Amino acid sequence: MLNAASLFARSGNEMRWEQVDPGVWKGTFGTPEDYSLLEASGAEPLEEGFLSLPDVEIPALHADITATVQDGKTYLSIPLEKKEQIYGLGLNFQSVFQRGKVLNLHVDHYGGRDDGRTHAPVPFYVSSRGYGILVNSARYLTVYAGSGIRKDSPHAEKAKDRNTDKSWTAQPYSDAVSILIPAEGVEVYLFAGPAPLDVVRRYNLLCGGGVLPPRWGLGFTQRTPTLYTSAQVEKEVDDFERYGYPLDFIGLEPGFGPEGIAASRGKEQNLEENPYLETVAKEIRDQYMAGEYLLVAPMFVGETSRKVVLPEGNWYDFYTGDYVGNGETITVSPGLERIPVFVKDGGIIPMMEAVLHAPRSGQKVNLEIRHYGKSDGACRLYDDDGETYDYEKGVCSWRNIKVKRQKNRKLKGSISKSESGKPDSVNKVTWVFMTEGNESSEL
Repeated sequence: MLNAASLFARSGNEMRWEQVDPGVWKGTFGTPEDYSLLEASGAEPLEEGFLSLPDVEIPALHADITATVQDGKTYLSIPLEKKEQIYGLGLNFQSVFQRGKVLNLHVDHYGGRDDGRTHAPVPFYVSSRGYGILVNSARYLTVYAGSGIRKDSPHAEKAKDRNTDKSWTAQPYSDAVSILIPAEGVEVYLFAGPAPLDVVRRYNLLCGGGVLPPRWGLGFTQRTPTLYTSAQVEKEVDDFERYGYPLDFIGLEPGFGPEGIAASRGKEQNLEENPYLETVAKEIRDQYMAGEYLLVAPMFVGETSRKVVLPEGNWYDFYTGDYVGNGETITVSPGLERIPVFVKDGGIIPMMEAVLHAPRSGQKVNLEIRHYGKSDGACRLYDDDGETYDYEKGVCSWRNIKVKRQKNRKLKGSISKSESGKPDSVNKVTWVFMTEGNESSEL
């Protein structure tokens, strides 16, 4: 139930705000079109999910979000602070930071540039200040992500002579995200944090709560050309198995013929938070977080060594368990056999035996559960039948994995029992405490 405090009526070119869910407000300006992204999706908010998130007030910048309509088009302006960074706006291949770009959000093949024309443009972004913006429009949008300069801005720089003034720059400070919507109004959703991950959680819940991928959906995939027939797709699958290459499922390119739909099957019919990185002074494009605890720093052609920027916290070498640093830049020379990978203190990494695809229904595999560092740790292990979509009906299981330090100061691991009647592909479990050196087994 919304109360009077949930409504923020504005005048002129400012938005009218209304709270629609905890930590989520809808702003309306002009006459938004009936057909929108949220309307087209048909998704209903997962209301119970909001209960676990912290209570928050509407972000203060809501009062400074403005819009104008001119010639049937809406010009939206969202303020930016000088050191603020923004992330998101759909699929991007080359960068995480979006500030300073001009993006034309348009569904298209990827042309080699992060300019908004990709397979999955999304008019949603997250700020390093702990809020998010969704423009609920199904139109092609043009986003000036801190790249447009307004003469009427209170922070507008004075005009400079580029020939005589050494302080002249081709990209002076821009204090706003400006978005062009080809319609006579717009709906904007404002998500509070307080942390960027909380913003993503609220966005996810507003859109229905997200979709849990099947176990094989996280495996190895191969895409076939658009003009492949069903027979060619099946031959591709057979060739992968014949040559011993891993494969879990085949992706069919847009335009694949109707006669090939039957070939869209998983192999054999089928085991953090990192939505956005924290703001840093310079974007790091050659390393990434795989979840909350794994840092991956690939080697590139011709390199025998490389620098790795370690975030705050104690980090350990994935292969040896040795301590490597905390909030610093290190240099590594791993050789050709290893990709540099590092694990955060308390990280638990379940390792499965090497196989060519996800385990079949009823197949048992041994697990080696590794723990890194000196801190306690916890995670959950997901399992399903590896073949069907029954996991969408609840036919899946979660097992709790914990590592705690005992009274004798040694670390000990535990894994909860499998749920009766639910998928269980775990056979023997071996615990390896990579940093402290001890090992134990259990059935």
